[in-house]
Amino acid sequence: MHRIGNFVAVITEAEIDGVGLITACRNPAERLATFQAATWRLLVVARAFECPGAEQAVALDRHLRTTLAGIHVRSAWFRASPDRIAIEAAAFANRHGFAISEVRTEGGLL
Repeated sequence: MHRIGNFVAVITEAEIDGVGLITACRNPAERLATFQAATWRLLVVARAFECPGAEQAVALDRHLRTTLAGIHVRSAWFRASPDRIAIEAAAFANRHGFAISEVRTEGGLL
């Protein structure tokens, strides 16, 4: 079982942009590696949001899963683009009075 941290990551298949996995985690790159080990399809971290703390990350993760329940595919996978998930994430953080920042590295995401 993974340990929860202050990030919420959206993982997608590299070649399919319409389905995203939502996960609260300590390290988006490590979480990606865990999911990548279970499939032959190339996965990428499409979005990663840093929250002020684990409590906010868990609340954001739960909110996204509840809000997107109508387009749930399986497990933590939802038929939503990373952009739609990002809009929902920003709106939730704004309503609850905390800031999230998108994590990027040189050349793109993690």
